[in-house]
Amino acid sequence: MASASLPPSVAAFLENLKLQAQRHSVLAPVLALALARFVYHRRRGHLDQLRVQRALSRRLAVEFDHSTHDAAVSPSPIAAPAEEWDVVAEDGTQAQSVAYYPMERTEGDKVLVLIVPGNPGVPFYYLPLMQELVRKHGRRHEVRCLSHTGHFMPWKNNGRAFTLEEQLEHKAFYVTQRLREDPTLQLVVIGHSIGSYFVLDIARRFPQRIAKLVLMQPTIMHMALSPKGKQMMPLFNHYERGVALVGVVEYLVPPSLRRWVVRRVVGAKTSETLQLASLSLVNSSVMRNVLGMAANEMKDVMELDHELLQQFEDKTLFVYSTIDEWVPAEFVQEYQVRFPNAQHRVVPQAHAFMMETNGTRDMAAHISQWVGEVLDRKQVREIDATAA
Repeated sequence: MASASLPPSVAAFLENLKLQAQRHSVLAPVLALALARFVYHRRRGHLDQLRVQRALSRRLAVEFDHSTHDAAVSPSPIAAPAEEWDVVAEDGTQAQSVAYYPMERTEGDKVLVLIVPGNPGVPFYYLPLMQELVRKHGRRHEVRCLSHTGHFMPWKNNGRAFTLEEQLEHKAFYVTQRLREDPTLQLVVIGHSIGSYFVLDIARRFPQRIAKLVLMQPTIMHMALSPKGKQMMPLFNHYERGVALVGVVEYLVPPSLRRWVVRRVVGAKTSETLQLASLSLVNSSVMRNVLGMAANEMKDVMELDHELLQQFEDKTLFVYSTIDEWVPAEFVQEYQVRFPNAQHRVVPQAHAFMMETNGTRDMAAHISQWVGEVLDRKQVREIDATAA
């Protein structure tokens, strides 16, 4: 009865272990020890992820607590966001999200500002951007960042690996559910890197609900031909090797040392929230999803959907970096020439803007100016009247 509830791979492993123990009684203790080690390591991985999640939650509580007397912490003028797990598929698959719910009444239809992350798809990387938008526009509309499934606390979905296509379906499922709850909901969809590819997919599926689109450093065509794509292709073609390497680190390196290494890699001046988000990636199941999705991106993100972008050209803001090996200058020039009626802006930071000094501030300034037209009550009513 107990084995019926186990995953097929684990059940098969246990059955094989039983047969080996019967045939080779001398090996039974060794096999039992190996099984115990396997179970312990699997459990430790879950606990490590849970510790990171709890550390992030504590960090948010401290950061947003105005009663704190810690001089090193500058509390935010807005309340802490909600941390949730959303069902994103009929089979019950879940994805994490971080959300600011509206606290002020608004006239007209509601607006959902949905942020789709890049890869890795951990929402906490985009929390500073969410804070800037809420600080600028108030708590009149919901602002949410929805993770890529399996990129954070993968045991929520039994450690499953998800393809790029499945991730696209998850976002569409979520938006569909939100529109069933409120068919008049207006969408402001913001994507970073491969998240911009998701943004265009959402626009394709729900064209009547789109108010504004923001494509931050968009990887929406020929990713494999970009300088970074060419450089990373060997890893993506054999990404299981990278997964195995992370598994070795996870097995041999204690959490305290991992945290020290992450701090050195991302920079000591980087906020603790971003450091913890990076630490959560040191997990073989997470890395299988991250690298597996990246491998899909190299194969699937090919020709630019010119007609789709042209349809939403006057609602779209492109934001580029001065130097970006994922979105090189020739790609930027093509977007600017092909879509002159869209808005085009440049930030001085690199592709991972949130990890750099003033990166989020500069990015948020451009986005806030663009989406502010929609988040303003009067403009919302005008857009809704046009859509009707």
